[in-house]
Amino acid sequence: MNQNMHNKTKLALLAILMTLGFGATAHSMEVLKYEPFVVTLRGTLSLQDFAGPPNYEDVKQGDRLERAWVLVLSSPIRVVASPDDELFYTQENVKEIQLVCFTGCGEQFSFSSGETVTLSGTLFSAHSGHHHKGVLMTVNKRKK
Repeated sequence: MNQNMHNKTKLALLAILMTLGFGATAHSMEVLKYEPFVVTLRGTLSLQDFAGPPNYEDVKQGDRLERAWVLVLSSPIRVVASPDDELFYTQENVKEIQLVCFTGCGEQFSFSSGETVTLSGTLFSAHSGHHHKGVLMTVNKRKK
């Protein structure tokens, strides 16, 4: 077998393995579930600006500014919904999670933008205009 044919065979085999889920990233991505399951995540805090009501499109065009704490994850995750769930949906390669706290997150947990933290809480899917990321976390605890 010549070298060119050998390389094509290697590429074809690699493509088949990747399709079957044997790629390196398929094994390294953490799989989590939505509430009521409690999860622990690590990442960097970012205070981000978003367009709010009335149109949720552009602050410069008159929408109210909404600021939200976002956890930028150290590594992406997959969040899986139950098959019969009507509110939540499975999301792949999630890299950012909007944080929700009973009182302001910055005040309740002493957040600082750029800080690396470990948080525990429950996850849910975005379902309103105020939800600016696909996955949100109700923060219950900041771990040391």
